[in-house]
Formats: sequence, C-alpha cells, structure tokens
Amino acid sequence: MIVEMNQSIVDNEKSIENEVKKNEDLAEINKGLDGTKDELKEEYEGLMANYLKEKDEPVRLGKGNENLKIAVDHLKTDLEELVRDTQNIEKHMD
Repeated sequence: MIVEMNQSIVDNEKSIENEVKKNEDLAEINKGLDGTKDELKEEYEGLMANYLKEKDEPVRLGKGNENLKIAVDHLKTDLEELVRDTQNIEKHMD
C-alpha cells in the first residue's frame, strides 16, 4: 500500500508539472494574443478615423459645390451688368 501511495504521489507530481507547463504555454500564447489585440485595436482606430473623414466627404463636397454655384451665379449677374453698362456706354459714345 505504501508503494502504491508513493507511486500515486509521483504520478500526481508529474501531473502537476504537466499542468504547470501547460499554464506557462498558455500564458505565452496569451501574451502574443494581447500584442495582436493591441495592434488590431490601433488599426481599427485608424480605419475608423479614415471612415469618419470619408463619410462626411460627400456632404462637404456638396456644400462646396453649392457655394461654387452661388458664386458662379453672382459672377454671371455681374457679367450681365457689365455687358449692359458697356453697351450703354458704347451707345452714348456713338
């Protein structure tokens, strides 16, 4: 019986050593996954920033186009006034 108990102790010690080794291996894997997680988080944040910038681009372009259209309309009006003034001046010069 003592021999069986001693063998059981040896077996248990081997099991404990195996479990400690597994824990060390898992801890190493966990460190690697934490590094990967941090890299992916940084990549995600960069992509999200680009997305937010690009998401608003059509609205910004639309506003810019509208402002450009307004400016062109004002320039057309100014040009028409200049043409009329020029024609009036030419009529009075004749």
